[in-house]
Amino acid sequence: MPKAKSRKVGPVYRVFTQDLYSTGLHIEEFGYRQVEMWRSKSRQFSRDADIIGKIEEGRWVPKRERVGRPERAGFIILRRSLWNDMDDLEKRLVVKLFNNSGSWLATMEEMVADEYTQSFAADQPLVSFVVLTNENEIITQVRQSRRGSVSTENFSFYLLGPEGSFEA
Repeated sequence: MPKAKSRKVGPVYRVFTQDLYSTGLHIEEFGYRQVEMWRSKSRQFSRDADIIGKIEEGRWVPKRERVGRPERAGFIILRRSLWNDMDDLEKRLVVKLFNNSGSWLATMEEMVADEYTQSFAADQPLVSFVVLTNENEIITQVRQSRRGSVSTENFSFYLLGPEGSFEA
């Protein structure tokens, strides 16, 4: 690639981390009728929802020229009835992201039929998800292209860029 067309990578402005809880005891569910309060704030927080983790965000600090200490940004829920209460062939993973105040941000849902077709064609198990966000009405599909045993795994997806353009 010519030097004039080389793509430069700038500084990282935001870093997100996730922490999945190993027990059912965590701060989001403490308190009298706390789960009912979360359900009243968003229709996306369903009756079968279980809080399984938290999201932290580190933002760019210009004076220090690095990403600062991560702060709590929200939490993750799992729809238990779609995962635990179904037969093996009917199970699907549905995970939702909420901010600290309980507003819905995004949903990631497993696409089982697409996984079957991809896995059959590739002769190895591959995953496929769709992501819905509160920012736009476009469904983003995330597909695993290659499963890594020695090498890394490859996923393909697109992002909505400036002025509604797609970026792969």
